[in-house]
Amino acid sequence: MNAMRSSREPKPPRKAELLEMLRAFAGRRVLVWADLGVDRYLWGAPKRVSREAPVLILGLRREWWVPGGGGNAVMNLKAMGGEPIPVGAVGADEDGDRLLECFRQRRISVRHIQRIRGYRTVSKTRVLAGPETGVKQQVVRFDREEPLPEGVRIVPDGALRAGALVVSDYGYRTVDPAALARARVPMPVVVDSRFRLPEFPGVAAVTPNEEEAAAAAGLPIASDADAEAAGRKILRSLKAGALLMTRGSRGVLLMEPRRPPRAMAAHGGGEVADTTGAGDTVLAAFALGLASGFPTDRAAFLANIAGALKVRKLGTATVSVEELRHEIETAL
Repeated sequence: MNAMRSSREPKPPRKAELLEMLRAFAGRRVLVWADLGVDRYLWGAPKRVSREAPVLILGLRREWWVPGGGGNAVMNLKAMGGEPIPVGAVGADEDGDRLLECFRQRRISVRHIQRIRGYRTVSKTRVLAGPETGVKQQVVRFDREEPLPEGVRIVPDGALRAGALVVSDYGYRTVDPAALARARVPMPVVVDSRFRLPEFPGVAAVTPNEEEAAAAAGLPIASDADAEAAGRKILRSLKAGALLMTRGSRGVLLMEPRRPPRAMAAHGGGEVADTTGAGDTVLAAFALGLASGFPTDRAAFLANIAGALKVRKLGTATVSVEELRHEIETAL
């Protein structure tokens, strides 16, 4: 790839093309090999400062749980009209029960999720403070996370067929890069890996955020040129088909071998409420686009819109096909 070619904004697809993509998402099967977890939220309204210590006292108003980690990608795939097939593990515990029940309620198959005795389901508890109608701020987070026990092997059934395989690797040992490399996967593989991106060569696409790309490339990213340099290095080392880098307020960067980099500005001008899980939303939309047979740049364009809709929502949340359709029809 020629390092001197600068990024350019691709020509936006027509509304009709994007709406056609959404129609194609309906019922599209996507395997999701993922580290699964539960995100728990505690929201309280401020009451006063404690007399016992210089801390804020919150009156608990609401408590809720949603699938976290790769489970958020599963939920987004379903919300966008796809049929995700999650492959992973949870503990034989209350949080594992919550996650499986949430999937069942949304008619997401749990057949390929193992219950592991003695293992505690990964959970992240976020405490939010704020008034009923105002901005709610995250004040503290508690993580309970441990890798799967040695010897536990979670591998997708080779007989399963889908339009794409999504790998959502948070570092808890559900995903085995060596097993993926040995397998002859008859579908595009899209990888989102927090710590082990260099261990996934030859896949159809990778979707790191800026921090993950910098770590994988061993290069700092402080500018557009830095992002392109890191992307080129990752593409060369992995021999991947595409790289879609999420860059927060700077949108996304799509890179492919033998093509100029394509930068897409962040969609829309809405207020950012919470970036939690935005990468999972982008991953889901991008993978559905590839699974449906659409060009990489079209899938990336739609994924950029999905990510922008997600950051307007509080906490770990999904973007539905109806929301995407409304945004395309009214904001493009």
